[in-house]
Amino acid sequence: MVRRSRRVAAAAAIAIAVTLVSLVLLKGAASPAAPVAAVRRGPLAITLTESGVLRPETATVYRSPIEGRELEITYLAPEGSQVRAGDVLARLDTSALQAELDRADQALREAEMELQAADVDRREAEVSVNAASHGAGALAVEEARTATDLSSAKAARLREAHAGLQPLLDKGYITREEWDRSASDLEEAEAAAALARRKLQLLVERTQPDEQQTARLQLARRVVQLDHLRPKVEQARAYRVAVAAGIASCTIRARAPGLVMYEDNLFVTPRRRIRVGDRVTPSQGLVTLPDLRQMDVATSVRESDVHFIAAGQRTRVWVDAFPDTPLAGTLTRVGAVAASASDGPSPERRFAVTVQLAPSELELRPDMAVRVDIAAGERRDVLLVPAGAIFARDGVPTCYVAHATGVEPRMVQAGASNDRDVEIIAGLRAGERVLLSDPHASR
Repeated sequence: MVRRSRRVAAAAAIAIAVTLVSLVLLKGAASPAAPVAAVRRGPLAITLTESGVLRPETATVYRSPIEGRELEITYLAPEGSQVRAGDVLARLDTSALQAELDRADQALREAEMELQAADVDRREAEVSVNAASHGAGALAVEEARTATDLSSAKAARLREAHAGLQPLLDKGYITREEWDRSASDLEEAEAAAALARRKLQLLVERTQPDEQQTARLQLARRVVQLDHLRPKVEQARAYRVAVAAGIASCTIRARAPGLVMYEDNLFVTPRRRIRVGDRVTPSQGLVTLPDLRQMDVATSVRESDVHFIAAGQRTRVWVDAFPDTPLAGTLTRVGAVAASASDGPSPERRFAVTVQLAPSELELRPDMAVRVDIAAGERRDVLLVPAGAIFARDGVPTCYVAHATGVEPRMVQAGASNDRDVEIIAGLRAGERVLLSDPHASR
């Protein structure tokens, strides 16, 4: 036990000696030519630098417009090509729809012919109604009334004549046979008059009303038939128009300019992009057309930095594909709820941020990688060192302070920063000089 304690004490003494030697060596390690910078007070423009990707502000997914059908793709615009409004993006096979259009045309013609025939029947029924009321029916009544008047007049004359024969028969001027013949003529005339009156009565009270009622009923049936056929014709016409419109819509055109991007085929394994020959339904996207005229940046900031930013702040965006051309942008949206950026026991929580880019002549594409510098405000009269003066020593922020006799490593507490300067909250004083290079790395 005593030996073990001695060994521990000896090891501790050796470690202290090594540390003291390293400090002595480090203090003497500063090269006269090593770059240094003064710790100073001044304003700090706070800039948050985050990575992100480009996203179009609007992107339209084009699909098959024909519900309930599976159609074959016969043409696709080349992926990656730029199209203008009205350019053809895709075509779908219309052979089945064309056959359906032919059937719709035939059905429409038959319905129109039925409608025309029903209209003719309706007109004939109107003529029958008119004839029963004012034509042949009315003429028959007039004829019967005239015949009744004539037969009644004839009977009246014969009655008067027969009455005048009675005195002549009494005086013997005429024979009984002549008187009987006159009586027979009178009786016949009166019977004819009675029959004419009966015929007139039947014609006025029964025959003509029945004919009129029959004609009106026939007209009503024709009108109902016509009313039934009109919607049928309209439905056939509308169906024909819908099928024709469906055929036209199978040529899918861009509604706005953009970049052609194919969608994944959701119904094949392994997953691949759609291609000519695939059969698709409206649930399968064909082409996505992002509008490249207005691009946004999707990025995020740490939970600890979210209080630095707000909508309306200016940004600078550096696209990896165009590193020499910074783009202006405006922060437009900050997420309301933080989300975990990675898995693990203590995942970093970040707020989603959207930056709207100013119009640019660069050929920007969706999902291009970018770096975003967000002007998050300014701190006044703070202690500053260049960003290159802070190093990580055993995981602790450290500055190397230059003295006349050497270099002193000093732990510091860093605050806000930008791409040039870092705020020092504790560990340094104004006027001290710090190295801009790691003395360990230079040895």
